[in-house]
Amino acid sequence: MLVLFWWGLIKRVSSYSLTEDTIYLIATGIVFTLSTIILALKRHNSLRLIMWSTVVCLGAITFVPGITAKKLAEIVQTQRLERLMDELGVRDENGHFAPYDNKKVQGNEDKIYELREAYYYLEQSIGYQEMDEKYQPTHEKNILNYDTYPYNRYGYDSEEYIPY
Repeated sequence: MLVLFWWGLIKRVSSYSLTEDTIYLIATGIVFTLSTIILALKRHNSLRLIMWSTVVCLGAITFVPGITAKKLAEIVQTQRLERLMDELGVRDENGHFAPYDNKKVQGNEDKIYELREAYYYLEQSIGYQEMDEKYQPTHEKNILNYDTYPYNRYGYDSEEYIPY
């Protein structure tokens, strides 16, 4: 059970990077793993030890300033966004969105989807106005407006895939 949990968590983190929910899931997984080890090794007073490990683990990412799950997720997603902007060549010297070049962007639909996911996550987490001020995605050749239709990240053709 633990192996399946950690395998699934690793797959999720490799797909979406760290988000606030994923950080809480990691903390819960650590508590789950510690509880299993404690119950396997120690029979007496194990519930008290499990309770305190839960309080410490979840409390550390919730109440300690500077290492909250939200702040960690924002840092990781910002790094992910800027890395993808550099890989796609859509970042200017000021860190803003630059107009994209069709030749560089074509065939990189996976990266465009990842970039959009990171941008929209940060937009919801930090705020629309702050993201617009920081990255200024206002020109018409903005990568966020790049038309990837009929591409679908999960491999469905647009004619075959019916979402309902």
